[in-house]
Amino acid sequence: MTFDYFTIQALAAEIAEYMGGRQIERAHTRGGQLAFGGRDMWCWAEGGRDGILCLREETWPRDWTAGDGAEKYLIRARIVDVESERVERILRLRLERSDRSGRASYGVLVCELIPNKIQFVLHREEGAEILGVWGGRKGSPAVGDIYQPPESAGRWVPGADTSELWVAQRTAGGEELEKIARRRFAGADAAVVGELRYRAGGEQGLWPTAVEVYAAAIDMGGYAWEEGGRSRFSGLEPRRLQGACQFYDRISQAIWIARERQGAQRRKQRQIQQVRGRLKQVLKNSRRRLESMQRELSEAEQADDCAKKGNILLAYLDQVPGGSSQFELPDIYDPQGQTTLCIALEPTRSAAENAARYLKAVKKYQRRQRELPPRLRELNKQCCLFERWLAAVDADAWRDDLALRDWLEHKGTRAMEQRQKAGPSAHPRRYRTTSGWSVWAGRNNKENDVLTHKMSAQNDLWFHAHGYPGSHVVLRREGRKEEPDKRALEEAAAVAAYWSKGKTAKKVSVVYTLVKYVTKPRGGAPGQALLKREKSLVVEPGLLAEDDAVA
Repeated sequence: MTFDYFTIQALAAEIAEYMGGRQIERAHTRGGQLAFGGRDMWCWAEGGRDGILCLREETWPRDWTAGDGAEKYLIRARIVDVESERVERILRLRLERSDRSGRASYGVLVCELIPNKIQFVLHREEGAEILGVWGGRKGSPAVGDIYQPPESAGRWVPGADTSELWVAQRTAGGEELEKIARRRFAGADAAVVGELRYRAGGEQGLWPTAVEVYAAAIDMGGYAWEEGGRSRFSGLEPRRLQGACQFYDRISQAIWIARERQGAQRRKQRQIQQVRGRLKQVLKNSRRRLESMQRELSEAEQADDCAKKGNILLAYLDQVPGGSSQFELPDIYDPQGQTTLCIALEPTRSAAENAARYLKAVKKYQRRQRELPPRLRELNKQCCLFERWLAAVDADAWRDDLALRDWLEHKGTRAMEQRQKAGPSAHPRRYRTTSGWSVWAGRNNKENDVLTHKMSAQNDLWFHAHGYPGSHVVLRREGRKEEPDKRALEEAAAVAAYWSKGKTAKKVSVVYTLVKYVTKPRGGAPGQALLKREKSLVVEPGLLAEDDAVA
């Protein structure tokens, strides 16, 4: 929001007309915002990057009351003079206030309408002691300091200042005339200089046109329009727009309309950014899942090879020595019986266990071959849909897409907000003991935290390999009142040992306790835990049957 020379002059005329000579009955302040005036007409001052100053002709809000801040000095003060500086973007309100004995004192409310750092300073006229600051910026004066006006920017008022300044600046270097005008003309911005250039018919006539425009009479009216994707206002008519603007009898109306439009534009941009960001994230996640599923489907091509190795091991169980990492056996699928096959083994497992491992992998790979292709097709369709929606958002045509709006309502931004409130989610590995108890194991440190502190009941049993980094494992009661038997405890402990750095050891010590006795140290890293009343088991690392999980 930019206050140019013509806006400030029109605003000074308007405030003088409507508030000059009147007593301030009410005042209210909130942060960098200040309001003061009467019941039906008051001045709204808001500091900061996009601060504004304008009159509001409406009923004073009931919940606005004066506090103990500097606004108390404004109540019962009379505005005796409104003055605008011609060179700098400053407007001053001279205030008179009488004490109980009738003795008058004077103060000045300085409105510094400098782009990107608008602020308002109330100070005593005599001595210039600062009584209040609204919309302060870095380096702003404080209450009690002596007010110092902003440093002069060395600008000119065409007509009041001579053309020699303009000529000297033109001949000093090769700078474009428009840049000189914007830097040197009082209260000029890109819109003002663009208007002067349009009226002049080019750069050469800038100075005489500026003299004419700056010397014209200023009234209280103003204009509001859209240009370059921004809402603008000015006391200078933008003739270059060929009537594509709105005129208001009072400059404050134009200022307020532009402010409301700018707010709507920013809300729209935030919404677009939110929608675009959400779509980019789900597209990225979908593509990542797509790549992962494609890799898993490629791995599933090993099903026949695993079946072959598993059956060969079963055929030669008595010939495979223990502790081997690989062993070469005759290929029973070769009709000639002349070829052999080198089979990789886990040294800690017997030949039968290695055969079972291969045959279990066959089932896993066959399940992938059965279940992944339709899921891949569906995921590809989703990626194409998200890409189309992103293109619609970039073209600002997404609001007409009912499918996208429905997705945003039920699965997009609102669902994301709900998940953020609910906290992080997790997908732990799931197993089932031989007696039917459910065992869950975290996949990483963050998921360990969620599993332990978000997904588990207080009386579930918690397991962790002692002395080794590893998964948090939870034996879930799921409403059961009976205690798990010893075998269920040992099987859950074996899972905790397996998903730890001690999985290659023959025996691992595993501690366990109730979830309610597990806490996270303050400021601790993900996965860290403190526990009480723990017990321990020594078990051999091992896994259980998966509980309806797709590997």
